[in-house]
Amino acid sequence: MLEWFRFKPGFQFRYLVQIYTDEVPAILVWQKEIISSEIQYLTDVNLSSGDYFWVIWAIDEFENRTQSKPASFIIP
Repeated sequence: MLEWFRFKPGFQFRYLVQIYTDEVPAILVWQKEIISSEIQYLTDVNLSSGDYFWVIWAIDEFENRTQSKPASFIIP
């Protein structure tokens, strides 16, 4: 389950959530565009043991983007 704080920019936007392996170079292992204003999402991917990080993007109607700070997590 990924959870984040609500983003309130004052205009319409959508979220794009991505999970990467925490290695060099990082490998994108999952992504999902979320149109709704939900602030949590249960992923539909089975990740193997390892270190990962995730980011969330807010994308407006003109495709302008702002990205969160990466958040790391470990699958034992």
